[in-house]
Amino acid sequence: MKEAFKALLTAPRKWNLEIQVLFFMAIGLALIFLYQSHYRRTLENKERARQVAEEYLKLSEAIQTVGDEAAGLSLSLSKLSTASDSTALPKIEGRILQLQESAGRLSSMLPPDDANRDSLKLFIQSLIEQADLEIAYWQGVRPSEKPVAGSSEKLNRIRSSILDKRAADIHQLHREGKAHDQQDQWFNFLITFIFSVVILLTVFVVFRGIKRVRQAENSMNLALEKAESAAFTKEQFLANMSHEIRTPLNAILGYSSMLAGSRLDSSQQEFANGIETAGQALLAIVNDILDLSKLEAGMVRFEAIPIQLESLMHSIGQMFQHQANGKGLWLNIHPLQDVPAVVVGDPTRLTQMLANLISNGIKFTNQGGVDVWVKNIREEEQLAWLSFKIQDTGIGIPAGKLELIFERFEQASTDTSRKFGGAGLGLSIVRKLAELQGGHIYVRSRENQGATFYLELPYRIPGEAELPLSQAVGKARAPFEPGRLEGLTFLVAEDNPMNQHITSLMLNRWKVAHVIVSNGQEAISRIQTQSFNLILMDLQMPTMDGYRAAQEIRRLGFSVPIIALTAHAMPGEREKCLAAGMNDYLSKPVGEQELYQAILPHVFPPQPPAGHTLEEEITIDYDYLMEIAGGSKPALAELARIFLTQAPQEVEEMEAALREKQFTRLASIAHSMKGTASYMGMEYPLGQQLKQLELAARADAPGQEELSILLKKISRMTEKALQKVREEVLPLSEGQE
Repeated sequence: MKEAFKALLTAPRKWNLEIQVLFFMAIGLALIFLYQSHYRRTLENKERARQVAEEYLKLSEAIQTVGDEAAGLSLSLSKLSTASDSTALPKIEGRILQLQESAGRLSSMLPPDDANRDSLKLFIQSLIEQADLEIAYWQGVRPSEKPVAGSSEKLNRIRSSILDKRAADIHQLHREGKAHDQQDQWFNFLITFIFSVVILLTVFVVFRGIKRVRQAENSMNLALEKAESAAFTKEQFLANMSHEIRTPLNAILGYSSMLAGSRLDSSQQEFANGIETAGQALLAIVNDILDLSKLEAGMVRFEAIPIQLESLMHSIGQMFQHQANGKGLWLNIHPLQDVPAVVVGDPTRLTQMLANLISNGIKFTNQGGVDVWVKNIREEEQLAWLSFKIQDTGIGIPAGKLELIFERFEQASTDTSRKFGGAGLGLSIVRKLAELQGGHIYVRSRENQGATFYLELPYRIPGEAELPLSQAVGKARAPFEPGRLEGLTFLVAEDNPMNQHITSLMLNRWKVAHVIVSNGQEAISRIQTQSFNLILMDLQMPTMDGYRAAQEIRRLGFSVPIIALTAHAMPGEREKCLAAGMNDYLSKPVGEQELYQAILPHVFPPQPPAGHTLEEEITIDYDYLMEIAGGSKPALAELARIFLTQAPQEVEEMEAALREKQFTRLASIAHSMKGTASYMGMEYPLGQQLKQLELAARADAPGQEELSILLKKISRMTEKALQKVREEVLPLSEGQE
């Protein structure tokens, strides 16, 4: 019993907040119910006492009425002997009737089994018989007999018999009522006390619960901070590891590329190719890890531009045909089945997913080959659901591993990585990319019977007005002609000796003059004493990193193009570089052609017509403009309309700000107009001139003459830009060739 009571007392401590509050609320409700039950019984007792008292009063009144009628009858009979007229007899008869009625009412108020009813009946009969004798005596019918007296004593006995019991009941109920009142006082006090304790306990439990919730929130926030710190540490670790791996990898790929391009015998050529292949495999693993980090960080963004599917599939086939032929496998890209010629989506991500799946198919197949089908499985509300089916005749996947292979670092067997290479991240990346685009991927396979992957993705079908402008504004990838760069001078900011050597070898092959510095501070010092056509800027350098160096170069007013080259290829790096004032971003290792394609548009804008100076000639990057417009002619027309309206207004506002010497306002308007020009594909040279004006206006002591010269140049360039938009962009948006 003691243990049970102890368990009852300690049990609430183990309950959570909700159960504790409900427990005390249940106690409170039980007390309220108990109080109501007790109070109801008290009211019932008082009501019964009231009814008994009321009955007593009514009976007393009825007996009094019978007594009055009996006394009246006796008085009338006593006067009968002296009456001389005949009117006395009817009065006596009326008295008798009234007495009978009063007695009847009194009798009806008594319980049926009450003996007093018979006594009352006999009493009334005796009175009536006495009255009859008195009348007969008065009339002389029975002269020798006298009436019998003593009726009042009989009535008093009946009265006592009836009322004494009621009086006793009233007295008993009164005593019980007083006892109940005393009990009510104690009970009310007890209920109030217990209820107050319950309320206090409830408040205590609630406040304690709130405290616990706050403690839990604090613990959760602390855990979240620790998790974020761990995630940041992980990200920094990946970034550092990426940097540490990419730096020597850049040298490996650079040297192997240089070696492969030199005069070698067949064995040496094979060794050089093997080094490059191994380096590319290592680079693929690093890129997979970085892609996964970007996905987890939410840094992946998807474009919505026109995709010519037939051309894209042909390019992917060409990309892997050599790899398949090298293993003696077929690679068939089958004709598209009922697929729209053009859809709107992200071609880069689609290429990445298909390349991963086809590469896996070739890697895990030793005999046979890989087939790729694309078909339109359904259309709904301007969406085409496309199914990309990649089927190989390779080693297959055990049934128990079909779902696991889409998890990170999971492969079909423990020795897969050892036999075929890879980190087991590719399929996880494909699944995440598919899900982020609203699609999905699944696989059907049996061990040693090949595998079939189904990648299903929704793509928007463009309307007639949204057909891509690629035929009108398409621009082919520039051929690799490094000789075009001969005579230019580059500044290379790089602290790693191997990377310095690789870059120097590459630029020497291109016959590009170059100066190499080891940190950002040296780059700033050198650019103030020598002119350069372009800067290749590493980001992670001692003394001053690439970000601060780029910001300082822009602050000094130099508009020379800056391309970031870094092994620190983590999510958000590109955005940070552009925000620091750089023009482009490449992650190491960088191949010759990739670097060449990145450099070319920055050092060779399209040649102006005769009679125009190069620095004031307006060029439009139609590829970028088409990307911004999403391939939509109405969107392109809207961009042109905004530029035609906004650009002249901004030039007028800058001229007014210069006249009023409001240099901060001038810089702000120049910054805004730079964005306007950039959206129209006029980053070079109009956007660069606006950037130079902004930097000059923000200088500590802006020179008004210098600002005036810059603004006049920008005004002339804006007039040319407006004319170019009217003559070239608007016709494109109207569907003209």
